[in-house]
Amino acid sequence: MGSLNLQGVRKSFGPQEVIHGIDLDVEDGEFVVFVGPSGCGKSTMLRMISGLDQVTSGRVLIAGRDVTYVHPSKRKVAMVFQSYALFPHMTVAQNIGFGLRLARLPKSEIGQKVKAAAEVLQIENLLGRYPRQLSGGQRQRVAIGRAIIRNPQVFLFDEPLSNLDAALRVKMRLEIARLHKRLVATIVYVTHDQTEAMTLADRIVVIRDGAIAQVGKPIEVYERPASKFVAGFIGAPSMNFLIAAIGSEGGRPILELSGKILGNLGSQAAANAVELGIRPEHLAFSDSGNGDFLGEVELIEELGSESFAYVQTEVSPDPVTIRLDPERKVRAGDRLPVVVNRNAIHAFDESGASVPINLQ
Repeated sequence: MGSLNLQGVRKSFGPQEVIHGIDLDVEDGEFVVFVGPSGCGKSTMLRMISGLDQVTSGRVLIAGRDVTYVHPSKRKVAMVFQSYALFPHMTVAQNIGFGLRLARLPKSEIGQKVKAAAEVLQIENLLGRYPRQLSGGQRQRVAIGRAIIRNPQVFLFDEPLSNLDAALRVKMRLEIARLHKRLVATIVYVTHDQTEAMTLADRIVVIRDGAIAQVGKPIEVYERPASKFVAGFIGAPSMNFLIAAIGSEGGRPILELSGKILGNLGSQAAANAVELGIRPEHLAFSDSGNGDFLGEVELIEELGSESFAYVQTEVSPDPVTIRLDPERKVRAGDRLPVVVNRNAIHAFDESGASVPINLQ
């Protein structure tokens, strides 16, 4: 396998620049996930790494070799597409071995490599079937097998699970994670599904409008988002955003919510905060009758293992999401006080950037 280095990579379509100077180092054997909303440039980045799209400026290095202007077939990368892209008139074995036949390898060697790839993916019994005889998950395994057999230095996955149903997506996520451990492969994986990103990645690259918004381990990005955008995108349900007010008491800035003092701000820098962020698990309905703000329960969403309440409040224009304590019985229409976990508050300035906050 090999490392991947992107150095000042830009991409323009005519006068419109869509990728704005991406710098990123992916280590040998690392699983990196590009995540972001539709149209942010994730797939464009992947196509430039593969060579299917030419970079406008910057460099792409694979295993230390500059491949910026190298033909896709010579880059030692393998790409798995969302659409599977299988040949319908070929068997599974023929689909997996197609690239090796183009390279004119001996039939005996192709057969051995096809069998080995099929064993890794546990599809040995499917080698004689045609794509129309396979389920969606089986087709995706065949597409992955076609990538494995090439022994690439970098695997590229472009939203490979988007066409599968929810249950099969969970199963295939597990299989891709197992494959990564078995092959110790360098993988760049594109998805708009932040759950996939959180469960698969060694590191997440959050992309917004053709630029990197944040890079980090999944739990780091979740717990310490660099901006309101990242905070709202990573997490399901997403983070709540509450309108804050900065006051003064004894010459020191204080943080207020709905007219109630949450605490003294630990630094003057936090006085730039205009909005608070708090995740659903860090809000709770008060048992004592006292809280930081009042909310009226609009809807209860029961998901089996956990439940969420969607609450109308005066501190946010949008419904506030609260993860419910399993022991707490709440009904739609209840008007209850809500308590904020002061140790889990995030703060953002007018530009949406995160600002440090330490309530005392």
